[in-house]
Amino acid sequence: MPTEKKIFDNFYLVKHILTYATDQTGGPFTSLDNLNLRRVNSTFNAALLSLIRSKFVIIEVSPIPATGQIHPLGFILNKRKFILYNSSNFFKFLKSVAKIKVNQLFFGNFRNVPEIHKLLIHNTIMDDLVLEQVNNMEIFMGADSICKNKCWKCATVAKNCSDYGPMQLNVKFPEKHHFRMLKVSEALIAEMAIQCLKQDDFLKTLEEEYISPNVTCDKLKIWLSDRIIEPQSGQFLPRQIIDKMLLTWQVKKVILVFECEESTAKTCWTEVQDKFSTLNFTTEFEKTQHAPPGIQLQSVKLFLIHSSYFGLGFENHMKLNGLFDFENIIANVKRVFPTNELHVDLPVQLMNTALVDFHAFLDTIFDFTWKDFKNFRDSNIYFRLLSGRLDEPVNPVKTKLLYNNRPIRVTKTSETSQALKVFEQWQPKLNHQVLIHPTLTFEDTSNRSYIHIQVIKQDQNMNEPESWLIPEVVKHNNMDG
Repeated sequence: MPTEKKIFDNFYLVKHILTYATDQTGGPFTSLDNLNLRRVNSTFNAALLSLIRSKFVIIEVSPIPATGQIHPLGFILNKRKFILYNSSNFFKFLKSVAKIKVNQLFFGNFRNVPEIHKLLIHNTIMDDLVLEQVNNMEIFMGADSICKNKCWKCATVAKNCSDYGPMQLNVKFPEKHHFRMLKVSEALIAEMAIQCLKQDDFLKTLEEEYISPNVTCDKLKIWLSDRIIEPQSGQFLPRQIIDKMLLTWQVKKVILVFECEESTAKTCWTEVQDKFSTLNFTTEFEKTQHAPPGIQLQSVKLFLIHSSYFGLGFENHMKLNGLFDFENIIANVKRVFPTNELHVDLPVQLMNTALVDFHAFLDTIFDFTWKDFKNFRDSNIYFRLLSGRLDEPVNPVKTKLLYNNRPIRVTKTSETSQALKVFEQWQPKLNHQVLIHPTLTFEDTSNRSYIHIQVIKQDQNMNEPESWLIPEVVKHNNMDG
């Protein structure tokens, strides 16, 4: 018999009570704030504890936001604010009474928190809450911002989980371990380079100390600052480290995340440049060597939604008719991370650009994508653009285009097409997201290369838009590629 029938014979009443009693945002009458309250009966108590267990399978810990006022040392755990000295009773309840089983542990960004406070919060979480479960967690993220010492608890979680990152330099893997996803940061890559500067045979040091052959992973997520694609920043990635990771860890898929923030890599790039080959995504693509033999990825994704430099570069490219460094980015990515399936999440700011002149927007997409013409043969490139609003209809696109005197066939992607299936596998749409227009496919018939563009708007009540396609031929003005 369902719990609701056993207790009050009223589904809605019990559901409301259980939801309110386990509200994680805190309140004067919730069960989680009154751990000594007696429950109605054993059946209700069991239902309540079961619901609490489900809410603490995933643990998310973050610092209390700074407000300019002095607060007691504390942290936020699953949306609830805790003062450090009074968290032990709550954790004891979760472990001894609710008997939670933590499956995923996420630490937020603690980089701006004083080191002594980091240590106290870290020890409280690891010792008082998850110590008995360090061998059983599936996902472990963010420990690098809060754990700087050689902590055996964090290392044990890392060696047993499926998804881990950003990887910590002092965590070693003496035994073979396969990750579903492994995340590395720009700071980690820079730190590896610094350590290798001290050694004569730096490639041997890389393999023996940092890029262990005992590690393999399906998906490698590389977290970079936005400045790495800013031409005047002087920043770059050490190419040998990237190649070594892809080969040694037998990576199948790569995600490159570009965030609009200052680099966390604290190093002298001039020193590193003397020993490593430099990788800068805005360099002329002809100067970028192809990946060494043995690297062929199933797919590569560029997450550029928060990249202000890419958005600015894209817009300047449109205004300056191709006279800009950013047009080399995708070509360089394709050379370093060879794949026939490339996904690009474009910056949100480009939606307005597309609305003003969609044909110029398309020309720029073509320039960025087909810059390295030969290297994109037999490739599929998927662009997704997220919009918060739609002020006006986009100009219709012709079904046949010319780009650099090459014929481009344009089709509206059918609901059963492989392209739409790939979009869904890549990032399923949420309930409040709908397609603004039918997904469009642009085929370079001379090169067997395909560009797919999908625009999504976060609006449930939007009317069905008019088609972007009209059956005419238009010749694009950009003839320089």
